[in-house]
Amino acid sequence: MGYSEPNSALLSQLLLVEPRKRYRVKFGVRTENIVTGGLPLISINDARVKTKVLGQSTPMGFEGTTWQLMSFDFKTDQGMEAVELRLHRKPCISVPCPIFGSLWLDNFTIEEVK
Repeated sequence: MGYSEPNSALLSQLLLVEPRKRYRVKFGVRTENIVTGGLPLISINDARVKTKVLGQSTPMGFEGTTWQLMSFDFKTDQGMEAVELRLHRKPCISVPCPIFGSLWLDNFTIEEVK
């Protein structure tokens, strides 16, 4: 990956949701040789106010040759109709903050939690 601004979205997708509901995001992840001061993670942000984080995964920096299942929950606010799923990085202490290695993501699902 090289240098990238940790707060910028490396990947994003808008998702339609219903207001005042609880959801769970699940996905598969595999990493190899990740070296950085700001590990990658997935977050769900309010589509209207992109800086408002509703939920996020743990940072993805574990080593292994097998796929790991990750999940996290979030709750939508009143009047919310869409959220943004974002791949980005944790903030770094130093600048620049390069990242090297490989990251694979697969099989994303989102489901309402009753």
